[in-house]
Amino acid sequence: MLVINITVGIAIFLLLVAITLMYSSKRSKAKRDDWEESIYKQVVRDLKNNKKRYGLWKLAMKESNGLEDTCESLYIAYCVQSIIGEHEILGTVRI
Repeated sequence: MLVINITVGIAIFLLLVAITLMYSSKRSKAKRDDWEESIYKQVVRDLKNNKKRYGLWKLAMKESNGLEDTCESLYIAYCVQSIIGEHEILGTVRI
């Protein structure tokens, strides 16, 4: 009987740990999504204020064959990717 109670207790404990980890993972993903969205907003704001990263802009122009809408979309994606990479390298991503 004691073995059964211990086994049930361990099973309940493992279930609670699994639920906690799933909840924590979902919260962490939501925070990362919010953080990435704020980076997109900043890049778009900088683009509207004509504050461009020259090298990334040139790369986007080259890749888009001069199509302005495509160029802006590529530029935004390149900037966001670059900023995220910079934060990851510096270890400043705290999510």
